[in-house]
Parts: sequence; structure tokens; C-alpha cells
Amino acid sequence: IDKLETQRSEVLTQVDALSKPGPLSPTLVAAATQCHLKTNRINPSSICDYCEAETAIKTYENLLFSRYLIGTEESDTSRSMSVCERLLKCILSFIKSKRASPQLCMAGKQLSVYLEVMRKEFKHILALWIAAEQRVRACDELSMAARRFRLLEDDGCMYGSGIDDPFILTQADLFSSKLQFISDQRMSRAGLRKSLGQLTYLHNLVRAQGEEGEDSVSCPICSIELKEQWAVFPCGHCFCMECLYTLTRQHRPFMSHQYPHHLRLSQGVTFDCPMCRERLSSNEINYIKTASDAEKDLQLKGSYSTKITAITAQLLKIKLQEPDAKSLVFSSNSEVLKLIAHALKENDIQHAFLQHKNHFQLNPD
Repeated sequence: IDKLETQRSEVLTQVDALSKPGPLSPTLVAAATQCHLKTNRINPSSICDYCEAETAIKTYENLLFSRYLIGTEESDTSRSMSVCERLLKCILSFIKSKRASPQLCMAGKQLSVYLEVMRKEFKHILALWIAAEQRVRACDELSMAARRFRLLEDDGCMYGSGIDDPFILTQADLFSSKLQFISDQRMSRAGLRKSLGQLTYLHNLVRAQGEEGEDSVSCPICSIELKEQWAVFPCGHCFCMECLYTLTRQHRPFMSHQYPHHLRLSQGVTFDCPMCRERLSSNEINYIKTASDAEKDLQLKGSYSTKITAITAQLLKIKLQEPDAKSLVFSSNSEVLKLIAHALKENDIQHAFLQHKNHFQLNPD
């Protein structure tokens, strides 16, 4: 436990130093570039702060979790409670059975809850480090974009640089490079336009929350409140799925008359936004699906991998919507089924774990 707390403090210190607001220092960006952002490392023995933080996070993860192989690849693993935490739970159950002092039982329970909170905290620590890593990569990309291309002279050298420099072009490479840059410019502008539309939507959402005091956005065509699912255009305007279906059918009249799920919309349909008249394609539309009030109240117990958490949450939704419904969960790996069974038991979902097919064939009930 002491080693775990020491490693946690070290990880928090390193991640906090890398995620501070404000511009990154050129020295930090240069060290990361020379360390792992470039294909050919200049000094393999030097390690940047980001790599040191990654090593500390992996050490902390090995102390905090136990890993189970759920696939053929080495990366196909699932996190679970560490051996130390399992031993703690066993000891706590033993002292409760022996009617130990209430103070001792309370201390063991608090420590068990503390370890569970640390496991949940690890997801946020990992997300913060990934954001810091992406930030330094973006700074490196910006510094590369700021460099100027130069034309190679006839003597094969310019300003003392060799011909292997990727920022020195020959006369034959000018036309192809120009076409590549024009294509990159168009793609970048399309991505920027999409991001600006999303930003506009977020600004409008914040403004609506500030004026009305709640998350209330309505469709500008039919004035129906957007609750669980709606579409966001690149310009930032939001519409319900029924109105979006009507817009697309006007430009593609032979579409199916089924309910307008976004996967059934015709791909490549172009039309104008009813609000700002900006030309857009159906491929550029983003779809938002929020959880209902009942789904928001679902509280999952325990800390499991993303897949097991998703399965458990889906089964809880089915149990909430249809109490008499039954579900089947299949997996070729028995270890995964054991983890799922443990998660279902912890969340009070009645289940039967069938591991031997012969028993099921003899008695399917």
C-alpha cells in the first residue's frame, strides 16, 4: 500500500507538470521531438519528461490492477482488482467472521473503498496524460509547418544542407508538391469548418443553458425540443431527425419511408441549411444521442474494463425498460464470462453462468 501511494504521488506530480496551462517551453517540445516524436532518435539514451511520465504510469498501473488476457494479442487484456486488493477483501471478510473490533473492520472497509477510488481515478490520470502527449505532438506539428521549403540548386547543395533534407525540393518535385499541398489545404479547411461548426453549436448550447437555466434546445423548423437524438450541421445549427429526413428526401425523393435513423440517410446528398443557407453534404452531419433520464440515474457498481462496463450498463437498461426480458451473452473466452458474471452479481442482476455445453444440452431449463 505504501509503495502504491508513493507511485501515485510521483505520477500525479509528473502529469501535473506536463498539463499546466499556458504555452509549452521550446526546450520541452524539442526534447520530446528528439526522444520519441521523430523516427530516427538522435540520442537514444536521453528520455524526455513525457516518456518518464509514461513509464511511471505503467508502473502505477501494474501495482493498481491485475491484467487478464482476453484475446490472442498481447494488448488484448482486461483490468481487474490487484492481488493486494483481493487479499485485503479476504482479510476483511475473515475478521468480520471472527467478530473483530468495529474500528478494525471500519479501517479495512475504508482502505478497500480508497483502493477502488484510486482505480477509478486512474482513468482520469491516463486521459490527462494522453491529452498532454497530444498537445506536445500538436506543437511539434506547428513547428514543422512553420519551416520554409527551399529549392535545390544545380550544385546539389544549398546553405550547407544535404539533399536528404525533406524541406529541400528539386525542380521536378515542385508540381507534385504543389498538388499535394492544395489537397492538404482543402482537407484542412474542411476539417476546420467542421470544428468551427461544432464550436458554434457548443456556444449556442451554453447560451441556451444560461438563458433558460436548463439544457433545452429546440429544432428551429418544428420547434420540438431536442431531447435524446438530433443532428448538428457543420454550420452549428441543430435539427431533429424527422426534419432532417424531410430535408434529405426533398433532394432524394426515392429514399425509404422508414423511420429516419442516421444510418439510413443517403450518403452524399447535398442541400442548404434552412437557417443560414450554407451548402453542406449529408456526410458532414454529426449526430448526437444523449441518455434518457432513467439511463442517467443508472449507477454501476465496481470498476471494470470498458467492454464489461458497456455490457453491464446495457443489461441494466434492458432490465429497467423490460423487467421480464432475458438476455444471452456469448464469448469464446471463459475468463471474460467470469468477469462479466462478477460484474452482474455486483450490480444485482440475476444470471446463470453456463460453461459446459453438455450440461446445457441435457438440461436446457
